[in-house]
Amino acid sequence: MTSETSPSPAATDGATPDDELLARLDAADRLPGAERLRSRSYDLLGAGPCSTVLDVGCGAGRAVAELTERGARAIGGGRERAHDRRRAAAVAGGGPAGRGPR
Repeated sequence: MTSETSPSPAATDGATPDDELLARLDAADRLPGAERLRSRSYDLLGAGPCSTVLDVGCGAGRAVAELTERGARAIGGGRERAHDRRRAAAVAGGGPAGRGPR
């Protein structure tokens, strides 16, 4: 594992396993080409206005936030849905974190 995909010591100091996983997902999302790959996958899904996407095991919620920005009704499902919505809002810079059932 490279330093690009390893969480920083600050990210894991006293962190829960979920926090460590989210730190790793965030690191992977910063790798070169990751944004382009996600965008292409959304294109292949046909995700946009008038579409609904369920992201099962949405992790950090980045896809939910990005799909919502495209106009899709994006619903993130994970072990802690409230945590998923907070993370998606943070990833989107404070924007809506999906419009699924609460």
